[in-house]
Amino acid sequence: EAFAAVGVSSAVMNLFLFLLSGICTGITILFARFFGSENWGSLRKEIFIGAVFGGGFTILLSIGAIINLDQILILIQTPDEVKGFAEIYLKIIFAGLILSYMYQLCAGLLRAAGNTGIALGILFISICMNLFLDLLFISGLGMGIEGAAWATVLAQAVSALLGVFYIQR
Repeated sequence: EAFAAVGVSSAVMNLFLFLLSGICTGITILFARFFGSENWGSLRKEIFIGAVFGGGFTILLSIGAIINLDQILILIQTPDEVKGFAEIYLKIIFAGLILSYMYQLCAGLLRAAGNTGIALGILFISICMNLFLDLLFISGLGMGIEGAAWATVLAQAVSALLGVFYIQR
């Protein structure tokens, strides 16, 4: 049932992640424009706007998703046997959605500057960490579906932090 819940949850989670990814892709176009023209003042301003307003939107989106989670699961006809597991998983994932947005924003800035390798490297580190934490939390600590969700959120936190640190450097 827990595996089925993650499967159901991934469709819902991906919808939100793709929305945020699309927003960041649009912002990346502006980043690339300002970076390419060496308009550093406008680039800094766009980074600030993308972080503050995009971050604010993501937080509101997360809150709305958590509040309406029951209706979302009913809408996609989630079986009752897995609904409880899916709710647990998605509440944790939605609470950490801001971390995914921050990584996407940083990755967009890196791509705009022509540094796709670092963004990919950070993503690779995050994937490896997620796998390691899944094994630790689920098998080692017996945390079940909560462990899987926390592993994902913590891996997203690492990717966001690495992106911010690299860009600041």
